Amino acid sequence: MNQEEILTKITEIMRETFNSPTLELTPEMTAKDIKGWDSMKNIWLIVAIEEAFEIKLSTSDVISIECVADYIKLISEKSAL
Repeated sequence: MNQEEILTKITEIMRETFNSPTLELTPEMTAKDIKGWDSMKNIWLIVAIEEAFEIKLSTSDVISIECVADYIKLISEKSAL
């Protein structure tokens, strides 16, 4: 799966998680850029991403995430294993 495909799938997950059907993501976006992205939604997002991509994110992985690009990088790395 390439980065564009990952971004598309993350966009679908975030649209559902944040109940925002028109949400358009860019790799630079952070939690501050998305209405409703709080700590609880972050947990839901992580679980949804793990399930959708069939990966497991460690605590250190989650702590390292600062923007959408970080999710893309982690998913790409974890999917390649």
